[in-house]
Amino acid sequence: MKKKPRIYLTRDSVCLGDDFSAPHEREWILKNENDLLGIINQCKADYLPTNIQGNNPGWIAKSGQSNIAVVAQNWKEAKLISTALTIESIKNEKGNVVLHFEYLKEHEPEDVFRALSENA
Repeated sequence: MKKKPRIYLTRDSVCLGDDFSAPHEREWILKNENDLLGIINQCKADYLPTNIQGNNPGWIAKSGQSNIAVVAQNWKEAKLISTALTIESIKNEKGNVVLHFEYLKEHEPEDVFRALSENA
């Protein structure tokens, strides 16, 4: 039986105590109805820490070396860097999606999003 496609997640640590279980690996089954923004928003709700102190902590969602989206703790939903990005465009050769969330330590997510989307 063929293994169903997966979503593999990792993220940076946000503080010294968070390093204990780095890189915080998680695995979900990729469903046909999943869309890229939906997956990123699911990560925001169910995977990324929600209680980080500071003005507006954020993350860059990456697939390999490509920047996919910016997520901020106080935004209602994530923002895709390019509307041309889809699940299909970031799947690897096995049909899996691999995402890493890079912590935006001391960077304003809106500024990061603006800079990345201008260069997309």
